[in-house]
Amino acid sequence: MSSLLYDCSALTIEGLSADEESLSSYLEALKELTTVKKDRFYVISGKLMNESYHLTDNNAYPDDITIVSMKNGEDIEVNSALCIQRFEFGGRWFDDVVDNNTRRELEKR
Repeated sequence: MSSLLYDCSALTIEGLSADEESLSSYLEALKELTTVKKDRFYVISGKLMNESYHLTDNNAYPDDITIVSMKNGEDIEVNSALCIQRFEFGGRWFDDVVDNNTRRELEKR
């Protein structure tokens, strides 16, 4: 799954609770910025990210943190408002998250 999120540069938030209320609030905020094509979220645990991308020490996520993503193009439409305002709510692109974590791991070696 994570390679699919990487390939489409999915909009990603680290630490968002995956409960229905939080996801619903997040979805409503996104609808103010862009077109939401599918109300679909991909939820990854910190533990899975650590295992998948070999993250260690201070570069590793807490095992129980949730990372919530939505696929660009398929779930949401990427536009300039979303690109600019995503920083206000901690949004990043999944491929940037992975690339930054990988770079930090390589720097430790």
